[in-house]
Amino acid sequence: MALSQNGWKAGTPEEIGGLDTSKVAGVGFPQGVRRGPAAVVLHYLLYQLHTRVEPLRAGWCWGYHYKRIEGSDDLSNHASATAVDYNAPDHPMGKRNTFSAAQRAEIRRILAELDDVVRWGGDYEGRPDDMHFEIVAGVAKVERVAARLTGNPAPTPPSKPGRPAPGPEIPYPLPKRYFFGPESGGDESVSGVHARRFAGHTDRYWIQTWANQLRRRGWPVGQGRRYLTRAGNDGKFGPEYDQLVRAFQRDQALSVDGELGPMTWAAAYRNPIR
Repeated sequence: MALSQNGWKAGTPEEIGGLDTSKVAGVGFPQGVRRGPAAVVLHYLLYQLHTRVEPLRAGWCWGYHYKRIEGSDDLSNHASATAVDYNAPDHPMGKRNTFSAAQRAEIRRILAELDDVVRWGGDYEGRPDDMHFEIVAGVAKVERVAARLTGNPAPTPPSKPGRPAPGPEIPYPLPKRYFFGPESGGDESVSGVHARRFAGHTDRYWIQTWANQLRRRGWPVGQGRRYLTRAGNDGKFGPEYDQLVRAFQRDQALSVDGELGPMTWAAAYRNPIR
C-alpha cells in the first residue's frame, strides 16, 4: 500500500475514499481534498486563512495531486489529498517570509486552534514552502479535531494501563529559570545554536538526549518521520522542536508553551507510556 509522507494512504481518488470538491469562500481547489475528517480540518484551515490572513484567490489554490516530493522518493502529502497549497504564486517554494510577521503569527494561531494536526511549510527548517499546509497527525487525532469543529465530539477511548517510561532518568541539566527554546527567547532560552555547555555537555547534546527519550517512548521522531522531519534530531531548537515539545506537553496534559523546561523534561522519564 502506497503511503504519503505523513503515513496516510495515497492513491487514486477511489483508492483513498473519494475527494471533497467543495469550494471554500467561493474558491475551488483542483480535484479537492480527501473526503471526511481531513476535509473538515483543511476547509476550516482555509476559511480561517481567507478571513484572517489573506483572501483565497481563484486559480491559485491547489489540492490533490499524486506526485512525489521534489528531490525525494517520498510521496507528497498531496498524493493522499491531505495537503493544500494556498495562493501559491504569491508564496513560491524556496522563498521565506512571503507573509508579514503579523500574518505569520496569525497562521500559527490558526494551527494551534487545530491542535497542530496541520503543519505549515513556512516552518520547515530546510527549504521553506510558504504556500504549503499539510496534515501531519494520524487519522484518530484528525477525527477528534474534526468532530470538535463540527460540534460532534468523538467518544473518548477507554484508558489503558500505562507502561513504565524507559530509564534510567537523566536529571534536568539546566540551571533554575533556564529552559530549552528558540534562539530568540533571550539568555535563559537555550537553543543549541551557540554550543553553550551545561552539566558537562553542549546544549545540543541535551536537546538531542530529550528527543531520543521520546523516540524510546515510541514517538515518531527523526528525519522523514512525523516530528523533526526535515533536519532530524540535530539539537538546534527551531520550529520543528517547538512542534514536538508542544505535542508532548499536550499529550501529557502539561502547560503548552513550547518551552522544554524541568517539568516537560521530567515527564519524558517519569510518566507512564499510555
